Amino acid sequence: MTDLMSLLTLATTLFVAAIVLGFAARRWRGLRVVVAGIGPVCSLAVLLYFLIEGTTSYCTGTGATFRCSEVTYASTWGVRGSAAVAVVVVLTMAPVVSAWLHNRAPAVVAAIALPAMLGLFGFELAAWIPAWAGVLAAGIAGPPSTQPAAKETVPRI
Repeated sequence: MTDLMSLLTLATTLFVAAIVLGFAARRWRGLRVVVAGIGPVCSLAVLLYFLIEGTTSYCTGTGATFRCSEVTYASTWGVRGSAAVAVVVVLTMAPVVSAWLHNRAPAVVAAIALPAMLGLFGFELAAWIPAWAGVLAAGIAGPPSTQPAAKETVPRI
């Protein structure tokens, strides 16, 4: 139960931080580029960690033929888990697509779809919660713009 409470606390904290960061990036145009990269970078870092880091060692043989190899986390996922990870990684790339298309729709759709995926698979995809927060912030902020920000001018009397 404490693991679930810790996970919910982390998710809630990152949710609030993503909203604040998203609205800050709406205000400061240069921050939108950074916000658009948070989700994809987090997602790729988690994926790389699971592909490299191991859960246990698998050892065979005795004496001179004794060999051990590490079993990575990714090798324990199976087909269902691998498909879920692939969908989550694709969804977390949505801010890059939004920036490329100059349209916030891909990031908004991914920000809505990711919690559904995370909820369906529970603890198996919990490591991608920070990536979801980055996608949410990018969805709120909108895509980076190439246009200079229009400034209001006050007429001088």
